[in-house]
Amino acid sequence: MQYQYLLTVIFFALTIIYASAYKPTKFAKEVVCEGCHAFVTEATKLMNRKHTAKDKIDTRIRDALRRTCDTENLRAYEFSPPNLKKVCDYWTTEYKDEITKVFKEYSEPEEREIALCFDVTDACIGVDRSTFRINKYKGPSRKAVREQTGKSKMTGKKKESAKAETKQKDKKEEL
Repeated sequence: MQYQYLLTVIFFALTIIYASAYKPTKFAKEVVCEGCHAFVTEATKLMNRKHTAKDKIDTRIRDALRRTCDTENLRAYEFSPPNLKKVCDYWTTEYKDEITKVFKEYSEPEEREIALCFDVTDACIGVDRSTFRINKYKGPSRKAVREQTGKSKMTGKKKESAKAETKQKDKKEEL
């Protein structure tokens, strides 16, 4: 009986881990979130600065993937440039396809950040940036995240699922 219970717990834990778009990493969630924000911000700057309007978007994205993680680009953020470089490299290797898709679909930095850091990967869901001392950027507003993704910025739950949970709690209280 104990083995069956243990196997069930392990099964559900693995299901939750693999169902999430967020890939496990050795870095704290705050560092991964800041790395996502830094990557989007710096890649967008590089794409706008180093290219002409004639350059194809694929060329611009490929160049941004290659050049964004230079420590010189990562000095204005909460965590040390060497740590952010490691996280930035993690982003460019683990999420290359997702980055390419998001950067093709969205042109505004905030839209890209919401799509990549909150929707596609959930990397910034639940991260409280108000305690960051160096980078005072609080991230996109809760309203902007909700409008673009349908998810809560802090819990990552879809609006409908939050309403359903409230209804379930109300039903339980009635019983």
